Amino acid sequence: MSVSWFKFTASAVVAGALCVGATASSAQAGSMVLGDSGWKASWSSAFDDANNTHVTLTVLAETCDAVVLQKVAVFTDGPDQYGMIVPIEINFEQIRGDAVQQIVFTSENVTNASGTDWSGFKFIIEDGTTGTPADTHYNLDETFGGSDPFDTSPFSVTEIGSPYGMPQIITVGDGTLHNGEVWYPGMASGAGQLVINAAPSCEGVKRFVFKEQPIPSAIPLPAAAWTGLTGLIGLALPRAARKFRKSIA
Repeated sequence: MSVSWFKFTASAVVAGALCVGATASSAQAGSMVLGDSGWKASWSSAFDDANNTHVTLTVLAETCDAVVLQKVAVFTDGPDQYGMIVPIEINFEQIRGDAVQQIVFTSENVTNASGTDWSGFKFIIEDGTTGTPADTHYNLDETFGGSDPFDTSPFSVTEIGSPYGMPQIITVGDGTLHNGEVWYPGMASGAGQLVINAAPSCEGVKRFVFKEQPIPSAIPLPAAAWTGLTGLIGLALPRAARKFRKSIA
């Protein structure tokens, strides 16, 4: 679904007085409590090695309704045999019944060290199948609406997926991020934020997964596949020639 299907209204996610104040807590381990927000984030220890694909979170600020995060991610893995790059997955767990309603990403820093150019990128939420606001989903009004929309250049939003009725997949494309380049979605003043309605429960039991996955420009085929295709083409050409000769005889 195109973003044009949605009617956006201006809304600032961090408007109003800070309830807790700005912070500077960060973690390079696989788990961290997100300030006083009532949320905890964790990820695989495989994403802790700075020499490989890795992720770092920093709590920039907290409000009455939101925790604002900066995320630094480096993708070093190239496409697999199916043309897919392994996504970075962050698990969010509610640890208090009064957890804030929104989780906001701003000033992201994403490095393409995968060995191939990217033609796009996916932001994916995995949670819930009810098709109601009880499922964690993107707040499209606050992400793309008003005078401060979430900036994804050099890409543009090409699709917003709603697998179960709520927007949970944002796909950007129509651009290129070359190997070795750094992408800054939502970076700098006026560049907007990626706003998630986390939909915490009163019982404090909500969990969901946030994924980021590059889309490579070219989908490689293994050498064996190319050899097989070449062989099939070689077999097909003589047969086609014989069939043509018979048709004109």
